[in-house]
Amino acid sequence: MHAPPRRPWLAGTLTLCLGLAASCATRTPSPHRPPAPPAPAVAPAPPSAPQAPARAAEAWPQYRGLNRDGVIPGTALTWPAAGPREVWRQASGPGFSQLSVDGGAVFTGLADESQEYLVRLDAATGREIWRHPLGPVFKSEFGDGPRSTPTVDGDLVFILGASGALHAVRASDGAPAWTVHLTARFGSEVPRFGYSPAPLVLDGLVLVEAGGKEEAALVALERATGELRWSALSGPAGYSSPVVATLGGVRQVILPRGKTVTSLSAQGEVLWTFEMEEPMIAMPVPVAGDRLFVSAMGDTGCALLEVRMGLDGRFSVQALWRNRNMRNHFNSSVVLGDAIYGFDNATLKCLSLDTGEVRWAKRGLGKGSLIGVGRDLLVLSDRGMLVLVEGTSEAYREKGSVQALEGKSWTAPSFAAGRVYLRNLSEMACLELKEVA
Repeated sequence: MHAPPRRPWLAGTLTLCLGLAASCATRTPSPHRPPAPPAPAVAPAPPSAPQAPARAAEAWPQYRGLNRDGVIPGTALTWPAAGPREVWRQASGPGFSQLSVDGGAVFTGLADESQEYLVRLDAATGREIWRHPLGPVFKSEFGDGPRSTPTVDGDLVFILGASGALHAVRASDGAPAWTVHLTARFGSEVPRFGYSPAPLVLDGLVLVEAGGKEEAALVALERATGELRWSALSGPAGYSSPVVATLGGVRQVILPRGKTVTSLSAQGEVLWTFEMEEPMIAMPVPVAGDRLFVSAMGDTGCALLEVRMGLDGRFSVQALWRNRNMRNHFNSSVVLGDAIYGFDNATLKCLSLDTGEVRWAKRGLGKGSLIGVGRDLLVLSDRGMLVLVEGTSEAYREKGSVQALEGKSWTAPSFAAGRVYLRNLSEMACLELKEVA
């Protein structure tokens, strides 16, 4: 596989890589930059002071954590004999947003019978501090309410309503900073299961998959104002979210869109694409050594890709291995040490990172979700059973379990400062799990 020759603007840019089968890198048109894009509805708001990044173990500020890889650093967790202490529990309206935790606050999206909301809770007590309306509630046979997870960046929180309204809200008081309606602004159509991507804040821009017309499938908006900086790609919005990784010595934005994975620079220039046989919802997982794990629905399965930059400035992508051992549906895998852990449809599996071979498998957890905490896995079954599993490829070793939620539980856990935050369509809970000293 080859990519276009490297050009001067490529220095220090971002590339995007993903794919399962061998395919060819292609060149696509430059991003669309309107000479004077109309400004979105902006409410006056004082600029927020820059904040020092929270330590990785103390915050879960966006979808799949600080680095969007589903892993938080640490050692190992202990499971108390009496089970984890319940810190708080609250009723919740429907929605699939993960809980974003930062600076003593928890942010998530939920709904009532008519409206969707972004809410802020006190992380210590679960008490609601404020709520900001996002628009009419999205209805679905699989569950109502918002799908997108809030992204916390300084004193602004960004969330995408299920019907396509992108909101920037002040974290301190819930006041609106700006709103862009993707369907009206970019001619988008609401996806069948609602808008799901979590906004990505990068270099002062908010990147979100809009699914707009005229090369506006992916848009980059000014963080402070919501004004359009650039747009790129074509086609409807999907259900995954972008992740940033350094591959081949170049920082890259990795974005799976349907059957295609696209590589973009920070300026919105398409660097290369990688075609797949079936769509992806799960996010790709960056792996040390210029590698990327990808997984698709159906029989396509998964692959470990290697991305290199040659002396001629061209990117090359090859599948180090490819098989059907991990078919992620709507929840993504994690990498700990020498292994990949995730749900192969409704079976929790551990694969060898080097070969892709199955090391162990565990049924009975349904289409669950998981995150990595230090050397352990926190697994949530699709019926609300929270399980602490030792992060080892030797065998499935359960350290403890508790029925934490009741009913359908498709939202992955969040973890920050020794506490796990959970939710489903009807309730939210915070449990305490201490690290091994």
